[in-house]
Amino acid sequence: MDQREPEVSNTDGKVRIMDLEIDVLDKEALRGKIKKYLSEDGLNVIHFVSSQMLEKYANRPERKEGLEWEDLLLPGEKAVLSQHHGDLLETAGMNVDYRSFISVMLESRKDAKSIFVLAKDEKEMLFLNDLYTRITPIGRVVGQEYVDGDFMPEAVVNEINTQTPDILALSLADESQEQWLSENKSKVNAKLCIVLGDVADQLKREYRGAPAFVRRMGMEAFYYAFRGGLTGINARKKRIFHKKMVNDYNNAKAK
Repeated sequence: MDQREPEVSNTDGKVRIMDLEIDVLDKEALRGKIKKYLSEDGLNVIHFVSSQMLEKYANRPERKEGLEWEDLLLPGEKAVLSQHHGDLLETAGMNVDYRSFISVMLESRKDAKSIFVLAKDEKEMLFLNDLYTRITPIGRVVGQEYVDGDFMPEAVVNEINTQTPDILALSLADESQEQWLSENKSKVNAKLCIVLGDVADQLKREYRGAPAFVRRMGMEAFYYAFRGGLTGINARKKRIFHKKMVNDYNNAKAK
């Protein structure tokens, strides 16, 4: 089977990974898309794709079909582009992971975007609130909810519509987010939905604060340097695993 690397344009390119068309945009094109989405009526959806998500979707074609109506499918981590020269694409200024996306959002934060957070549990809701208001302040959180035993979808939609946020940050468990969007996309009064999925777990690992005893000892810089080294090692391991997973998938299809 021909496995040559695809051409990726500088403005509106796509790469095909395990039968999903992933958008690989340069930062200027991504900035333009976001600006367009935030100016339109109706909910536009940006869905981040992780290696973990692709592994789950490998033998579930019906779930892939559920992603076809997303406005953008963006790589949530560089490992997703392991067969498409992710490092070179990053050097060329392309959006290769969630960090690239955040940098684009931070460049336009003067627009003071309002954000509503809908998460799978209270811990994740509080983390995303902190992420968007303090760690990577791309806007102001005007509302937040999480799924629990008393979760009422209609009430949550009403709460979102009361706040009329620019952005809905969505991070629900596995298939729940696609189902929630399918049922409520036309009901939600927001401009842009950012679907984090499994990428949220990576963000929690990357951005969690230093332990209290490390802060008391004044060793936060050492702690984050050490964490950064581990992140780099884990990322390399993940790229190797993802490349093997995609090769196995393509080889199985070719048989």
